Amino acid sequence: VAFDGGILLNKVNNRELTKLTSTNEPTYASPEILDYVEEFHNLVIAAGIIPCYVFDGKAPPIKNREKLRRQGDRDKGGEEYDKFLCDVLQLLADDPCLTFEEDDVERAIASRKKKAHPTACDHAAVISWLASKDIWMVGSLFEADQQMRKLEMDGVVDAIATEDGDLIILNSEM
Repeated sequence: VAFDGGILLNKVNNRELTKLTSTNEPTYASPEILDYVEEFHNLVIAAGIIPCYVFDGKAPPIKNREKLRRQGDRDKGGEEYDKFLCDVLQLLADDPCLTFEEDDVERAIASRKKKAHPTACDHAAVISWLASKDIWMVGSLFEADQQMRKLEMDGVVDAIATEDGDLIILNSEM
């Protein structure tokens, strides 16, 4: 079964802790992402499924608008978070004993999460782990969807597991 590696990484990036670690500077691989992938892989193997993880290559030009929108959302979240941080530091300079309301903390966490996404370090850590375990993976020149459909058409995989609707357009049997 072919699994979209990018969607797998984004799925775990929706967890609270992972979103926060993916916004650190300098960036580093989130151990939670690697743990999630390993746990997912073990469940798939336990179910008797031989997985093939397919990773995106370069996004085609048609996705440029969507990439810019996503980057804009992350930038806006980063600006909100940075402003909040500056405000907090100023308040603390004025009153070192200041305490914060729960909604202030939630607002800060929400703005930081908006700028989160799996980092290049996360991708490299997962690919390195897969390679070290000799787990089947395939890279795509562009989108993983087209590569998974090609593997299906060639009879290399029996099925495709993804949340992406592009495979309907590609006439996948899924």
